[in-house]
Amino acid sequence: MRSWSHPIEIRERAVAAMEQGEQTVAEVAKLFRVGERTLYEWRRLLRERGSVAPRPHQSGNKARVDDEGAKVVRAILAQEPDLTIAETTIYFVERTSKPCSTSAMQRALARLKVTRKKSH
Repeated sequence: MRSWSHPIEIRERAVAAMEQGEQTVAEVAKLFRVGERTLYEWRRLLRERGSVAPRPHQSGNKARVDDEGAKVVRAILAQEPDLTIAETTIYFVERTSKPCSTSAMQRALARLKVTRKKSH
């Protein structure tokens, strides 16, 4: 995954230039090609955390099909390998009482590297 944040060295130099007071914040922002608000944010990070390093990524929602759920999905598919994603989702919800959408099940199957084969 590509990080779009500015290098820490640039952040440190920009904050140092801003705190020297020899240039306006707008001039420092233009020099380092960042927004003024970004400079203020980096300075706040330095004061609060002692570092201008970017904050760690806050992950989104937890996966509906966790490690325990993955075992249930594998067991369901071992018993009935020709189920559709929608049917697998229904069986999963019935067995675990956990809410789960078909799209969440599709992501879980991809994570588990389970492929769906059409059988006619």
